[in-house]
Amino acid sequence: MTGDAPTMSEHAPDPIRPQLTADLEPVTFAAWYWLKSELIAFCRTAGLGSTGDKRTVQARIEQHLVATQRLVATQRLVATQCRCVHSEPSADAAQRGITSVGGRANKRGRRSRSRSRSLATDTMPDSFSHSTIIGRGWRCTNALRAFFVAELGKRFRFNGALRDFIHANAGKTLADALVIYRSSSNQPTSEIGAQFEYNRHMRAFFKAHRSATPEQARAAWWAERNRPKTRDRS
Repeated sequence: MTGDAPTMSEHAPDPIRPQLTADLEPVTFAAWYWLKSELIAFCRTAGLGSTGDKRTVQARIEQHLVATQRLVATQRLVATQCRCVHSEPSADAAQRGITSVGGRANKRGRRSRSRSRSLATDTMPDSFSHSTIIGRGWRCTNALRAFFVAELGKRFRFNGALRDFIHANAGKTLADALVIYRSSSNQPTSEIGAQFEYNRHMRAFFKAHRSATPEQARAAWWAERNRPKTRDRS
């Protein structure tokens, strides 16, 4: 079972559900559940990086929407002020206004590019060892799994503690990751991460409705998905 198991074709979108566009309010964006495929499609349209786990992509889009909202508000304010002070501005005044707004936009563009660089991912090496440094945006790939299988045996599976450690601890080594895995592997299964909302729904639904069918569980998921998040789902 994967986090985005249902496809968009299985259920028509609810009419009240907002579309993920560049002018979407950041608060509205945060209030709804989005498939990772929707997030990646938006990133490609907006010229944003689409790599990383779902939480990373969501954070990148939210930052972009906030920056866009601020830029639009600033441009409107500047335009209003120009109309109030100069009902018929001269060519020189108009040029100064354009330069001022353009300068602000350029600064915001540089800050945006700086944020994009800070969210960039590091290329994973071809081989791994105990001393390999974990990079930003690393994913739990088959190559990385092969390293852990060689160290821990064929029954190795990525668990939540190890995934979270790899995602959040760039600069640490794989030796540290082995320590984390060994210390957590004998503990009970942890709660599914908040970004895997479909998985969490399915587990909770079948726990509450033990005789339910997969079709009923998916129908309940789409009903939940097409409502804004409650505090419990956020």
